[in-house]
Amino acid sequence: MDAASVQSDSKKKRFVVERVFGLSNGALSVEALFELDHFKAASTDRFYVEMLTAGEMTEESVNQVMGVWKDLLKRLQAKGLNPKNVVMGGAKYQQTADAIVLVKVGS
Repeated sequence: MDAASVQSDSKKKRFVVERVFGLSNGALSVEALFELDHFKAASTDRFYVEMLTAGEMTEESVNQVMGVWKDLLKRLQAKGLNPKNVVMGGAKYQQTADAIVLVKVGS
């Protein structure tokens, strides 16, 4: 199968699906809660997670985003996500937004 066929097939099957859960005042934003309502996962789905923070890396910012992630993870598990199939990518600081980005790879 050539690259063009893979790219065409990936658009049809959505091999990569990105979910962005925005943060506001140290909690999930209203938009993130709506995104969560539409989230569904099979127990075999695999995900990669990145945490984006607009500010500097401080102990407070690390604890805040990890607290939100722990809460979000519980909610995602209720929607079918298997935490054993989640790879943590880490945190990126001085970004343009505060968010947790979840990327599903594969069908």
